[in-house]
Amino acid sequence: MSHTEILHTRPPTSFQQIHPDLIPGILLARQLLATGKLTALADRLRLVRQGGYSGVDLLLFLIVYLAAAPRWGIRPFWSHRARDLHAAALLLGRRQLPSPSAVSRMLASVDVDAVRDLTVEALTDTNGMDQLLEHPATATTDALGQAWHVFDRDGRVLPHRRRHLPDDDGRPHAVRLVDASAAPGYSGRKRADVQVHRSTLLHNGSGAFFHIRLAPGGGHRRSELTADLDALDQVIARTGIDRSRVILRADGEFGKLPSLAAVDDAGLAYVTRLTRPRLLDQPEVRRHLEAGPWHWVPDSGCGPRRSALDLGEVLITPGKSTRKADGTHYAPVRARVVVSRCRLQEHKTAASVGTFKANWQMELFVALRLPPDAWPASAVVELYFGRAGAETRFHLEDRAMGLDRTFSWSLAGRQLAIAVGLMVHNWRLVEGHRLQPPDDAPPPPTKACISVDPRPLKLDPLPPQPLNPDPIEDPDTHPDTPMRPILDAVHWPDVLRKRVEHGWNYDHEAVALRCPTDKRLPITNTGRLPHPRKRWRLQFRAPKGTCTDCPMRADCFTSPQPKATKMVTVTVPASVGEALRPILKQVQLDRRRLRSHRAHQAHRPSDQPPKTETAPFQVTFPNPKAPKPRFEPHAPMLRPEVLRRRWQRCISQVQLKVEARLPRRKPPDPAIARSRADRQRLRSTWKARRQRYALPVNATVHLTIGGSPHLLQQLGFTAKPSASG
Repeated sequence: MSHTEILHTRPPTSFQQIHPDLIPGILLARQLLATGKLTALADRLRLVRQGGYSGVDLLLFLIVYLAAAPRWGIRPFWSHRARDLHAAALLLGRRQLPSPSAVSRMLASVDVDAVRDLTVEALTDTNGMDQLLEHPATATTDALGQAWHVFDRDGRVLPHRRRHLPDDDGRPHAVRLVDASAAPGYSGRKRADVQVHRSTLLHNGSGAFFHIRLAPGGGHRRSELTADLDALDQVIARTGIDRSRVILRADGEFGKLPSLAAVDDAGLAYVTRLTRPRLLDQPEVRRHLEAGPWHWVPDSGCGPRRSALDLGEVLITPGKSTRKADGTHYAPVRARVVVSRCRLQEHKTAASVGTFKANWQMELFVALRLPPDAWPASAVVELYFGRAGAETRFHLEDRAMGLDRTFSWSLAGRQLAIAVGLMVHNWRLVEGHRLQPPDDAPPPPTKACISVDPRPLKLDPLPPQPLNPDPIEDPDTHPDTPMRPILDAVHWPDVLRKRVEHGWNYDHEAVALRCPTDKRLPITNTGRLPHPRKRWRLQFRAPKGTCTDCPMRADCFTSPQPKATKMVTVTVPASVGEALRPILKQVQLDRRRLRSHRAHQAHRPSDQPPKTETAPFQVTFPNPKAPKPRFEPHAPMLRPEVLRRRWQRCISQVQLKVEARLPRRKPPDPAIARSRADRQRLRSTWKARRQRYALPVNATVHLTIGGSPHLLQQLGFTAKPSASG
C-alpha cells in the first residue's frame, strides 16, 4: 500500500458504518490486492483514456458491485450506496470509485482480446481451488471406484428485441445500441430479433466456472471449443488434477468430427451425442441391436425409461466438405459408441431427438477414452443426461448474481462484467470450503446391480438397395428425350422470327435452342401467361459457365455478373405448355443425376469400380465375455450452494468501520506545469495512470473490524492493532 493503514479488531458491537452488502466485495478486493493478482489482471486490462480512471478502478467497482448480489442496476446501486462506496474506496486505497457513467464508458472502451485473456486468468487462477477440487465429494466415481472430474461446456442464448423506430426526414437517423454486440441467429424457444451467444465451462462437482465467452449471433463453435480446451489446460496445470481422469461433456451440436478430433488431440475423455444415424442401418449393427443384451439406465423415474447397449469401437470418418481451417482434411477418429432406446409416446409419430426405428427412439452417444469396464453403456447414457443439472445451475447462478442483465452494449464490456461475477462466485465457493471444510470421507461404494431390459427388439427389414447402373450416353436415353415429340410440334421459325436473322435456331437432336456461337440452351421452366389468348411461355437457359468467355457476350446481354448466363423466353400455344409441365420436373431431376454421374466419373481412377452405395462404418463390437462392473457409478455429492451459504453466514457477522485522514493540499495552478512531462503533454505511463486515483502516501486510514476472535483469525486479521506502509 502507498498509504498507512491502522487496523483495530474488537468484539461485535453496533458500531458498523459500511453496509453489509459491500463487505464481501471489500474483503475479496483486499485479498486480491494483497496477493498482487488484481494488479496482474489490471495490467491485462489497459484502458487508454485521457485523464480518466484506470483498469484497476473498473475491476474494484465490479467486484464490490457484483459481490453485493445487486438487486438493482449500476446507477440505482450507486445512488443507494454512495456513502458506503466512498468508504470502500478508502479501504481499497483509492480516493474514489468510478461513477456509473464512467463505468459505462470504460466498459465500452475495453478490448475484446484483452478481456478474453483476462477471463481465463481470473477464473482459472483462484487461491484454494486445488484444495476444493481434491475433495472426494467433487468427483464422479466410475464402476471401478475411480474418481473422475467432469466439466460441462454449454451454450446459451441471450435474446434481444429490436423495437421499431421511426426513421424519416424529420428525425435523426435511427441508431440501436444492441446492434453493436448482437446479431441475428437461431434462438430456439426464445423470442428474439437478435441475440448474443454465451458459452460456459463449468466443473460439475464443485460448481466452479472456468471459462466464459460471448459472441454475436449464433457464435462460432470451433473457436469456442478451442478456447474452452485452452482454459481447461490451464486448470489442469494449476490445480494438478490428472488429465487422464478428466471428462468433457457437451451437447449434440459438438458431436461432429471437428469437435471429436479437437478433444481427442487434447487427450481428454469426451461424452456427447453422435450425429451418425446411418450407423444403425448396417446389417451387422442391426443384428447386434436385436441380440442385445440391453441394460436399464438409472433415472429419476419421470419420463420414458431408457436402456443402453454398447456398440463397441467405430471409425468416424470426415465428410467431403469437412476440412480444417487451413483447408486440409481431418483424420478419422476411432471412438466408442453407445446406443440408447426408449418407447415413443403415444401421441408422437417420430423421434424428436435421435432416429425412429420400429416405434423405438434410438440415440447414439460418443464415449471417447472411456473404457467399458469402468463405464458400462448404461453409465455413459446416465452421465450424458446428467447435463440437465448443469443447465439448471447456469440459470440459478444468473438469478442469484444478476449476471443475465445487460451491463454494457459492448460485447467485450459485457463479457468482462460476467467474468468478474463468476470470479466472485468461485471465490465464495473456495472461502466457504476453507472456513468450514465438509466431511472428506468418501461415500461407501454401492455394489453394482445389473438389470436387463427384457423387452424384445425387432427392427423392420431394410429395403433392397437397387444398384445405380451407369447411364448410357445415347441420344435416345437422354433426359430431354421425352420432350422431343412435344417440342417438334412447335413451328420454330415463327416462334424465333426475331432471332433467326441473328443466328438462333432450334436443335431437334439436342432438344434445345442453339445460339450463334453454337451453344445449347435447354428448357428450364414453363408457365401460363396472363394473356387473353392463353399462351404459355418457355424459358431456355444456358448451363453455368457457358457464357463466361463467350466473344459475343457484350452484344448478347449486359449482366455485370461474370457467371451469369443467357436466358431466352418464348411463347408457345397452350397445348404445348400443358403437355410439358407434368414431365419437366422429372426431366430436371434426371439432368442432375446425369451431371453428378459425369462428375464422379471424371474424378474416379480408371481401375476403380463404380461406387454403388455409401461406404459402411468400420465397427469393432465389444467382447461378450467382458467382466461385469463391480460398483455402481455415482455423481458428485457436494452441494455448492451450501458452501456459499456458509460463507455468507460468516461474512454477515463481520462489521467494518473506516476513518481516513487525508492531507490537505492546495490545488495546483493550471497555468503552471507541474513537471517537464506535463509541460510537453507526454502520455502518462501505465503506472502513473494506475496511481491517478490512489490515496496519497501521507494518508492514514483507520480500519476497525468487529467480529468474534475466532472468525477474524480465520479471515486473516490479527487480534491486535497493526500498521502497514
